[in-house]
Amino acid sequence: VVRAGRGLVEARRPTPVVVGEIGESARQEELITLAEQLGLPVTAAGRLSFCNFPVGHPHDLGMFSMSSDYVSKGPDLIVFVGARDMGGKGLPDTAELPPGARIIRIGIDTASKGRNYPSDLALVGEVKEALKDLTSVLDRSINKDRVKSGSQTRSAYSRSATTAMRTRIANGVKAKRGKRPR
Repeated sequence: VVRAGRGLVEARRPTPVVVGEIGESARQEELITLAEQLGLPVTAAGRLSFCNFPVGHPHDLGMFSMSSDYVSKGPDLIVFVGARDMGGKGLPDTAELPPGARIIRIGIDTASKGRNYPSDLALVGEVKEALKDLTSVLDRSINKDRVKSGSQTRSAYSRSATTAMRTRIANGVKAKRGKRPR
């Protein structure tokens, strides 16, 4: 847990990817606390109909996609929180994860940890407890000044990326209004 906390603090562009175990066990509160504590942008894997992070939150970047503005700039750490591995249904046309990104996995589903992409670190356990432990480690043992400065920088970037994404979506909706489908 200490290694995971240190990795999150030291990473320049960490990105949690959430799905499954978060929504199934109603663990959003712990994830929100961690995201806000570290200024983390949060993405989702899977279907949007099962939102695992509040879509109105300023750190929500929507679906994880290699073509999104944030992910295309290369996260150096991806944290799968209750999420299965990317891919596995066929051979992808393009990379599904940024090359060189370290991977941390949190959750109980050991069958999918590292199935398609190797893990650098895995925290096997119930998501809520693992996130609480991670938050506790960050509160107790890691340089608080470094956490605070990194959090402010990341949070500002997360908020600007989220605002830009929502503006693009709103503009797309406005452009389509009044046009009939063919």
